[in-house]
Amino acid sequence: VVAIVLVVTVALASAALAQMRSGKPIEIPGFVGLQESAARALAGRSGIDIGVGARPNAPDPPGTVIGQSPNAGAFTGDHHVTLTVSSGPAKVVVPKIVGMQWSAARGALDAAGLLYNEPPKQTYSDTAPAGAVLTIDPGMSALVAPDSSVTVTISAGRAPVNVPDVSKKSFADAQAALTAAHFQVKRAPADEFSSTVPKGAVTRTDPPSGQAAPYGSTITVYVSKGPDLVTVPDLTNLKFDEASTALDQYGLLLAVNGSYRNGQRVVAQDPAPQSRIPRGATVTVAFARPNFLQQVVNGVFGGG
Repeated sequence: VVAIVLVVTVALASAALAQMRSGKPIEIPGFVGLQESAARALAGRSGIDIGVGARPNAPDPPGTVIGQSPNAGAFTGDHHVTLTVSSGPAKVVVPKIVGMQWSAARGALDAAGLLYNEPPKQTYSDTAPAGAVLTIDPGMSALVAPDSSVTVTISAGRAPVNVPDVSKKSFADAQAALTAAHFQVKRAPADEFSSTVPKGAVTRTDPPSGQAAPYGSTITVYVSKGPDLVTVPDLTNLKFDEASTALDQYGLLLAVNGSYRNGQRVVAQDPAPQSRIPRGATVTVAFARPNFLQQVVNGVFGGG
């Protein structure tokens, strides 16, 4: 019985193979370049049986037919075609650029074929120098498709610092306070006059106090050399225009006690000649004709 069954089975198989080999050959259409779903639809309309032999990485988008056997235009009697389908480009590794300067990190991203934000995001950092890469998203060593975009954030250096108020401090104390705030300190080449700040004390800084300045930058400190004092000239016997011109040369102002008539001359002044007064102060004078000198001195200025 077993022998009979084997004989029958072999006979049927031989008959089926003979029938297949005797099938009418048909021309194979081109499947390369089609998506797999479109290739299967075309095969169904053409009476062809489809199989996928391999799915390698390739530059073509995933699912694209990149090869076929038999080739397009060939004739086959078994009506079967084996396709090779792309799995898409091979993924690339996000390079390890955290800590690198952006100028070098950019080259590593270009070499990996990745896209990135330009200019990169920036944020202040107390630890990383300006220009160093702080983060990358997706993270380092991640596998991503070629031409993927990554987001890079770099250090903007330390945050700016507000300049402390060191006015009216000694230069030494001001220098200590500014150094403690992480600034460099430079004294101005020349001290400046001040009618409000004692000699040797700080008048101002550049940048001024309260303003934000870059961390570690240089602050210029200006120091007072006291008020700008000038010597009052002797205006006695000068006419109005002459007295005014003489005071202008010292940066002083003229005021008249009483009235002035043409031809009159200065008969008294306050402050007295050779006095030391601040530049910009006022000198008050009295005018009279020369023969009235004693009268004016006694009456206007209270002389005895």
